[in-house]
Amino acid sequence: MPATAGPSSALICRARAHSADALLYWEVVLRGASLRIISTSNLPDMTIAPMPRRHICAFTLVELLVVIGIIALLISILLPALGRAREQANSVKCLSNLRQLGTAMVMYTNDHKGRYPFHADISAQFAEDWIHWQAARSIEDSAIAKYIPPGSGDVFRCPSDDPSSRPRVLTEPYRYSYTLNMLFASNPNLTNRITYAVVRNASQKVLLFEEDQKSLDDGNFHPTLTGGTYENYLGVRHDTQAKPGVADDGFKGNVAFADGHGEAITRKQSRDAMQYDPRK
Repeated sequence: MPATAGPSSALICRARAHSADALLYWEVVLRGASLRIISTSNLPDMTIAPMPRRHICAFTLVELLVVIGIIALLISILLPALGRAREQANSVKCLSNLRQLGTAMVMYTNDHKGRYPFHADISAQFAEDWIHWQAARSIEDSAIAKYIPPGSGDVFRCPSDDPSSRPRVLTEPYRYSYTLNMLFASNPNLTNRITYAVVRNASQKVLLFEEDQKSLDDGNFHPTLTGGTYENYLGVRHDTQAKPGVADDGFKGNVAFADGHGEAITRKQSRDAMQYDPRK
């Protein structure tokens, strides 16, 4: 089709199509109203190669079950190990708490002519109570609080202890984890009160106990109530071998000794007068 003259500006559209016999090349030149179509078979082959087929990979049901089984096996192996590692870390922190409290006790005796603070039981409240544990009192006013370095955190509570679990409540729940050996206390109603100077083998005498949650009811640990209804038990929450209903003599818990150091001892040792009686 002949082209006609038109304006200088032009809109040119080109396209190519492939057929079985030849290529058709057409060009539309819009110059006003003119139109030109050119056909040729000498243009290069523009055949488009077919797209390769895509293969979709997926797990079979058997493979998926095998993977799930392996994951479950790994979890069953790792969880107990992770639990033991976490409890070991908590035990270390608990022992650190007791060392700080034991050191604070020694510093208290240095400032009070060798006397220890009061045992903080459920009876009358005193400023000299080693721990002000009641809800109406501030823990920061405890007799030994000023000897604990700032920023030490909650040194009165073991990280493994759940303060909401207190089966024995005599007046109000005791929200802390450690208790003072009553035989060291200086309460005015006690006879034969002692001073640090008369403690025999201070490195072997338990001053502070990590008490078991089943008997935690105040800040006082009474070591001579063995076998009674109100026996105070050494806490064994870090001992992964400890199980309810099993003979507990070999289970271990953390304590602080009269010289300020801390370590783990068995419940059998905690019931031994050579370990808890400062005069023996």
